[in-house]
Amino acid sequence: MLNHSANKSAALAAQSAMCRILFCLTMAGLTAASRADGATFNVLTFGATGGGVTDDTIAIQKTITAAKAAGNGSIVYFPGGTYLYSTTLTFDRMVAQGAATASTTLIAIDSNNSSLTLTGASPSATGLTIRTKTAPTVRNINPAATGIHIYKANGFIVSNLNITQVASAGILVRQSAGPISGGYAQIQNCVISNNLADGIHVTEVSAHIEVHDNTLKNTGDDFIAVVSYRTNGAVCSDILIHDNTGDSQLTGRGITAIGAQTLNISNNHVMNTTGSGIYLASESSYDTYGVNGVTISNNTIDRCPKTLLAGHAGLTLLGRANSLPGGSPFEIKNIIIENNRISNSAGHGLYLGAYSSGINLTGNVIVGVSKNGITVGPLVTDIAIGSTATGAAQNRVQSCGQYGIQVDPSGSQGTLQIRGVLFQSVNTNNLGSIDVINIAKNGSFVSTFITDNQLNQPADLRVDRFVEALSPITELTGNTANITLASIYTTNLGLAKPTDVRVNIQAVP
Repeated sequence: MLNHSANKSAALAAQSAMCRILFCLTMAGLTAASRADGATFNVLTFGATGGGVTDDTIAIQKTITAAKAAGNGSIVYFPGGTYLYSTTLTFDRMVAQGAATASTTLIAIDSNNSSLTLTGASPSATGLTIRTKTAPTVRNINPAATGIHIYKANGFIVSNLNITQVASAGILVRQSAGPISGGYAQIQNCVISNNLADGIHVTEVSAHIEVHDNTLKNTGDDFIAVVSYRTNGAVCSDILIHDNTGDSQLTGRGITAIGAQTLNISNNHVMNTTGSGIYLASESSYDTYGVNGVTISNNTIDRCPKTLLAGHAGLTLLGRANSLPGGSPFEIKNIIIENNRISNSAGHGLYLGAYSSGINLTGNVIVGVSKNGITVGPLVTDIAIGSTATGAAQNRVQSCGQYGIQVDPSGSQGTLQIRGVLFQSVNTNNLGSIDVINIAKNGSFVSTFITDNQLNQPADLRVDRFVEALSPITELTGNTANITLASIYTTNLGLAKPTDVRVNIQAVP
């Protein structure tokens, strides 16, 4: 799988573009067909006032009842105005449509019953602002307290919504999927802010969903989360998360996959998170699955985490052991990380934690982080930082506070490759005993290759060695530095002799 990263990324990009075209055609066709059939039901006709004073729940429910009786795809239309409602509203195989987010506002009188539920075949919501009358102060985990609750729906479309100050998730997706005929359900062009849980939360074996071009601001928890609990019986899968922007939150991470399979996370801009900007993990506290088959590409991660938080880097991968005797670990495996920019992290730039397996990094830029540029933890398998493939983009580590790359190889397996990395301004904290590449313990990788890396270091920043390794190295060649450094330190007599290795680290003016 890792040998085909470019082909996979191109295929997913083409797939995403096709889905956008299908979305536009579907939305246009749905609205035009419904209006032509006369299946549009105006809530004002059924007694709603839209004045923001009277509770319009009864009139809205009458409109929904009439629309459902008229057949699938009917539209419940909210003209410009402000509509108060006091209970959750369910749109089964129909469209909830406002004039526009700037002119149609639905206000939940009770913050514990704010959701518009979409269910059945091809439900839709568009052109609405949804909020509570009084901003909630206590988080509510119930689906009824969300803005949009998508439940047992297929082929749903959620677009052009403004969801704010709800007590739970802005949009919650459960047991839902793309159209039966194929393709992706859509969550797009929504603004979600000032809610008390995740901005968008996808769970309970939901699949074939595209989440794109949304804006998340001041959320109570993660901006976008895909979560698969083992009690669900299977994982969420085939989800595209692209071109979203998230900025600031009460607590949480940016984009998370806590148990998932076959994801593409691309072209997102994530800023000012409490935890990691992008976080792939299996969590024992929630008993979630592992993660398999994810491409993370062309994302911008800035100030994530915004303050130092243990266990969180700009981008973090972290699996876990299985508590059952002899049980397989919950791995984070087959992950492609390419062409991302990680900047100004208060911790490490990128952390590859325990039970990360089959990880491939190319073309990433890590700049201005307070600790290590890249940290590789113990119990990992087959880590490729860089590639021998012709034309592979170079990873860059610039202005990192401590080590450029630090590895704890304890209990690891397979191959470790560190190839073609450009290091600039390592150890900006000017600490003692800091190396460009540091392999801290005697580990168990079968093969370790450290080749063709380059250091461009200012004279006023301390670096002890280009490479310090207490673990066997298979190949150490082609590495160059603009300053003269000790090449390698080792207590393992099975390594290449230091005099032989030193020849391969050239001081280049």
